[in-house]
Amino acid sequence: HLVVVLGRLLNCLAKVGVRHVEEVIHRFDRDGDGRLTPGELEQTLAVDAPTLSHEERSQLCTRFDPDRDGIITREELQAAFNLYSAQSADCLRQVRELGQRLGSAIRAGPASIEQAFATMTKNRGAMLCQEFHQLVRITSPEMSSDEAWLLWHSMDKGVSGLLMYEEFSRSFTQPGAAAAAADA
Repeated sequence: HLVVVLGRLLNCLAKVGVRHVEEVIHRFDRDGDGRLTPGELEQTLAVDAPTLSHEERSQLCTRFDPDRDGIITREELQAAFNLYSAQSADCLRQVRELGQRLGSAIRAGPASIEQAFATMTKNRGAMLCQEFHQLVRITSPEMSSDEAWLLWHSMDKGVSGLLMYEEFSRSFTQPGAAAAAADA
């Protein structure tokens, strides 16, 4: 999960013009003491990354302060972002594989991808996260909830909590589309 959350954080920060670790520290250091605390990070993330849940923000604060000394150093931030860079390629491969597995499972059933989407959403035109997880449980019971979560977040690009049919179907109709979507 952390790779996806870090990726979402980096996207949010890029939207407000923050692209380097030094800029993160400068922007998040609320009291100007040159140090970053988990509290300062939490406050700024709530504003700059509103699509992250409280739980995800807490997870990031914990990850960014691995020695739990209450100070997040430049080195600790850099290590977390290096972890993201190293693991994101593996994450994209996993998303591609999961999308292919789920798409194959849906196509192997009696319904088309469009019919499966319509059935799960009761023809509303948008799929909720819970409906997606239910579809995964029905069509691919071997897929773990963590894998389903990863696949969901790779498809829900707007982080709206809803998948439109176009987003959903793109992941199964174009080779590597789920991974490409996760990379965007």
